[in-house]
Amino acid sequence: MHLLHLWLKNSCDQPLTLVIQDREGYSHRHAETIVDMLGVITKVSDRWKAFKLKIGRIRPSLPIQRVLDQLESAETPQLATLAFALYSEEAYSNASASLLKRYIRESPQLTDVFFWSTIDYDPELLDILPYERLAFLSLILVALQRDGHIMETLGHCKNLHALSLSLDDFSHQEQPAQITSIPSLRFINLIDHEHIHKLLNALHLPSLDKLSIHIATENPRSPDVYQAIEDLWTRSECELHTLSLRDLRDNFWDRLIPMFTHPSLRHLKQLRIGSEIGAPLIKFLTIPHQNKIKSFDDAVRGFPLSELESIHLEFLPESTGDPIVSKMVLSRMIAASVATPRVGKIVAVKAGFSSFETMEAEKRFWDAHLRELGKIDRRFVHISGGAPSFEREVVFRDFSMLEGFKLF
Repeated sequence: MHLLHLWLKNSCDQPLTLVIQDREGYSHRHAETIVDMLGVITKVSDRWKAFKLKIGRIRPSLPIQRVLDQLESAETPQLATLAFALYSEEAYSNASASLLKRYIRESPQLTDVFFWSTIDYDPELLDILPYERLAFLSLILVALQRDGHIMETLGHCKNLHALSLSLDDFSHQEQPAQITSIPSLRFINLIDHEHIHKLLNALHLPSLDKLSIHIATENPRSPDVYQAIEDLWTRSECELHTLSLRDLRDNFWDRLIPMFTHPSLRHLKQLRIGSEIGAPLIKFLTIPHQNKIKSFDDAVRGFPLSELESIHLEFLPESTGDPIVSKMVLSRMIAASVATPRVGKIVAVKAGFSSFETMEAEKRFWDAHLRELGKIDRRFVHISGGAPSFEREVVFRDFSMLEGFKLF
């Protein structure tokens, strides 16, 4: 508590960003401390710029009524970001929901909102959302239902720039009956196990610039999300500059590679693949080397993803000793210097290797071609113990998109 008081004192009258959540390791011993902390920060609620509260793991020992009492007096004239999830017992759920709605009503600067689980259950909450102001919306573990209001809610967001959404795999998911258009949306982050294609099939996003998709299933027979992605791009006629993808299924690149030829990726600048990556994908990104400029022009013209500038390959499990990543980057840098059609110069490369020997071979090849590669921000890392944890990756703006009621 001393550090909290000191931090508030040193912050003078500056706007405050506050994140309070009970991550792993929290227990009943921390319950009273959380209540006391809330009491302290509520006294300066007029300075809140971002207030994020999510408590669930220690709820059996948390004095919910005292928490609500502490937060009741808050005044939020500067609040721009709100995340509020207090998994209370039934007797307190109405009071918790009322507090959340009051914060929404009395925060004239509110633009960013986080919701856990479906918000369809409370029509009053949907009615008071500041649709004209909302710029960022995070919906965690929601359910698509034909009689629900999720898609209708999204359709009301006239100035929404970013959407992060995960689907609850324990709920029945239905294909929305109509396509919802969000003309202002530029970035979407989607996470799911088996049903993400149903959401993609119901969206029209003409301004989409950045797409991040995490497919959290190893089931090879799950629906073809790649076809749904391509259909979304075709329907929206959008032009992407950033694409991030993670697919836990084996040999996913067999379906990913054909997708790279889609017209919406013609001007893609940043590519991140967060899955285990096979050699066929790296070789596909390699521009064929020719000695004649005319041949280079032929090779580059129509070559997929020719304008890439940043490449992030999360995990290469193969131990071939062949520096295929560095060779791929070199091919693009050579083409960028001689080809008539525009080829993007690579400015940043990050790659994780399961084999230390392969990583060292990559470095040796790279260092032997510093004339072409020396100005690139290169980050090669050795990753032992298998692929990075998927659960860590889906933390988005302080909260996991996969956590919610089903974890408590």
